[in-house]
Amino acid sequence: MQTLIYGAGVVGQAMGNSFLKSNRLYPGKFSDGILFHDPDKGYDISEENVDNVECILICVPTPFDKTDGIDFSFVFSCLKHIDGLCIGTHVPIIIKSTVMPGTTRKLAERFPALSIFFSPEFLTEDTAQYDAVHPARQIVGYSLDSRAVKAQMLLDRLPAAPFKSIMSSSAAELVKYYSNCFFATKVAFANQMFDIAQKHGIDYDDLYIAACADPMIASEHLEIFHKGFRGFSGKCLPKDLKALIWHMDQIGVDTKILKEVDRYNEELLATGEE
Repeated sequence: MQTLIYGAGVVGQAMGNSFLKSNRLYPGKFSDGILFHDPDKGYDISEENVDNVECILICVPTPFDKTDGIDFSFVFSCLKHIDGLCIGTHVPIIIKSTVMPGTTRKLAERFPALSIFFSPEFLTEDTAQYDAVHPARQIVGYSLDSRAVKAQMLLDRLPAAPFKSIMSSSAAELVKYYSNCFFATKVAFANQMFDIAQKHGIDYDDLYIAACADPMIASEHLEIFHKGFRGFSGKCLPKDLKALIWHMDQIGVDTKILKEVDRYNEELLATGEE
């Protein structure tokens, strides 16, 4: 039996490794066969070698465009490819790619012959392999009420985590944005406090250590200089923040706080302050 992963990038490779590790931790839960489909990286799957596939993960990019919003065409292409393989509803398909609330449900309606779920990934790029094997949260979202039981079975087969939950796919999709937009806001808040400390001649390290001693605050995302610069960058936080703002604008929700976080971060990045 095998696990098929669409996308052999950071997320795909980390998820493949986590499934191998979980097989050793929980014998019989998952096989040690990992197949990748990523033609750009030289991995190609065909109908002839999917007979033993028991689970499919979609780990492809969902880039953001300031004019058109989030682009989930790569996810859609994966599902079209899977649909053409005649996999059947007995094989769960787990979308790990970050998509807007409601996307998985719409895709499930578009591909009724497929059993589609959403499970957010909470990986940091530099520690993705470790994060995938030792998740703090494991969430599975179901697109149809009739698949809630199957979602629970799937959750039980994924690598163990201190927190596990099943919910609607829309809620699971929004959890990912909730996390990343909060982290972005936390970075912005810390930078604001840094400026206040500087104005009063206070060593921010003293402030940082004392604040982080409160378990309700915690230390993550409160360091000011990341890779030599202020503000947040990388592949996830800016993209997800801008994508949620764009999407909310389309449906008439004014995300004032998030817009200010985005504006302030752009200001910090523009200064290039080291």
